[in-house]
Amino acid sequence: MLINRWKYLLPDEPVLLRREGRTVNAGWIDEINDDATILWVYLHSGMGRVLIHAEDGVEIWRIDPRVHQDQALT
Repeated sequence: MLINRWKYLLPDEPVLLRREGRTVNAGWIDEINDDATILWVYLHSGMGRVLIHAEDGVEIWRIDPRVHQDQALT
């Protein structure tokens, strides 16, 4: 599910990062700033942490790990 209002995301929540209709990465929410315009996301497979700003053109999609068990997010 596409999340347009980042204030509804929670720490440790698994997400997909999409740009121009394609998934570019996956991970889980680490931190959200107070006005919910900046996210820190831990990337899967030990790829580190990435800062995403609301103006970066990255879509944040909430995923349900019960449905997407084949996606390694840890």
